[in-house]
Amino acid sequence: MNKAVEKFETEVHPHGFKWWRYRYEYTIVESLVLAFSVMVLYGVMLLLHGVSFFDVHKFYKTGLPQRFYRYAWVYLVFHAACLMVMVTTAYMLYVPWGKGNIFDFFAEAFHDYVNDRANVPYTGYSWLYMILDVQFQLFVCFALYALFVVMVVNNYITAMRDWKALSDDPDAPCKNSLNAKTYFHLESIVKKRVNTTPEFKQIFKDLKLRLSGVEGLDSTSSGWHDFKLHVYLTDGLGKSAEFLVQVSLTTNVFLAVSALIVAVLAHHFEVAFMYFLPGFAFVGFVLFIMGYAASRYFRSLADRDDHKTHSTVTVHGFCRCVQILLYCLFFSFARLLLSNDIFEFYTTIYLAALIGLLAILILLGLFGGEVIKETTCSLILPPHLPPHVFRTHLESMVHWHTKERCYECGVEQPHVQASFSKEWAGKKPVGDRPMGDADSTFRQFSWRG
Repeated sequence: MNKAVEKFETEVHPHGFKWWRYRYEYTIVESLVLAFSVMVLYGVMLLLHGVSFFDVHKFYKTGLPQRFYRYAWVYLVFHAACLMVMVTTAYMLYVPWGKGNIFDFFAEAFHDYVNDRANVPYTGYSWLYMILDVQFQLFVCFALYALFVVMVVNNYITAMRDWKALSDDPDAPCKNSLNAKTYFHLESIVKKRVNTTPEFKQIFKDLKLRLSGVEGLDSTSSGWHDFKLHVYLTDGLGKSAEFLVQVSLTTNVFLAVSALIVAVLAHHFEVAFMYFLPGFAFVGFVLFIMGYAASRYFRSLADRDDHKTHSTVTVHGFCRCVQILLYCLFFSFARLLLSNDIFEFYTTIYLAALIGLLAILILLGLFGGEVIKETTCSLILPPHLPPHVFRTHLESMVHWHTKERCYECGVEQPHVQASFSKEWAGKKPVGDRPMGDADSTFRQFSWRG
């Protein structure tokens, strides 16, 4: 009798490996697993943050624009490593323990607790398979996001090379004509703002930065450095690249809450996840259009003499919104396209989702990098930045003239006469080593954060 009941429960009735036939209830349970998984993932990332490189490596400070691609590479490797830790842990909690594994124990206890009020996984293997499914979907989500980062930094690299050429020769040809328009417009805004704002002008004098075309800042004295707009913009774009790939508790909490909201919607409307995807894609499309409009709006405010208010929107906040939006969007597509159930029984929906994802990637490749670049450049203009933040940005620019950094990773290097390698070889250091700057941490000479 036990064997007959077991066969019925696991092969005929969808309690076992086929319990996903209850699609909206599958969505509910999977959303709960996703919410739990992203918070565990953040914990794993917190434990492994020392190998993420991002606290110390400043690829945008190398002086080689092509190093920007490393943000996407390190991001993908770090997230893949953290997910691999989670996958291995899940297997280790199931495989070696036979019938006494924690998944079987939890499945039975949870099924008894629900007491047929809803359809939930009946076996531990179903829970394990779902957890691994979610981790696989997260990996694809992060891989798609890494591809997006490549698109963004590719736009950045083109812009930085064009701006460097224009800094050396205002008549130099540009690969992208929009970059030339942006450069000269931003240059005029900076000069006008500094010329009409005594507080900004005093910051330039304190830091001994020379700005041609502004009275009092055209000093030819020794110790002064030229203000280079392309360097200032490089720092801004570099920070935005860091923010785009940054591991954030805010992002993970938002993803967990979003998963719980999907579970509530699935329970209320009794529909599976695939019916929510078009709405999510539409919201993402609208938000990107609003982002581009916001970039134009912020630049127009900076160009107005009567506007002197600091912006409440920052590059960090904007990049965090982009990260959250694309995580939700990419995971939604990954969730649908990696489902054999959708592929087998809803082939038309599957193909529509695939075409939709390709269309979104094409649009992001054409416009995503441009939108983020324009918005970043607009938000780092005065007066959107408070004076003390503007001073910090200018101090960072001064360091380009006074500090030596590694051409591979952008880490500040010790002075030649105080080199670690020479000291290791037996030569005593001469003079003091640099103690770091505003961008460094307590391990400024280490590849660890």
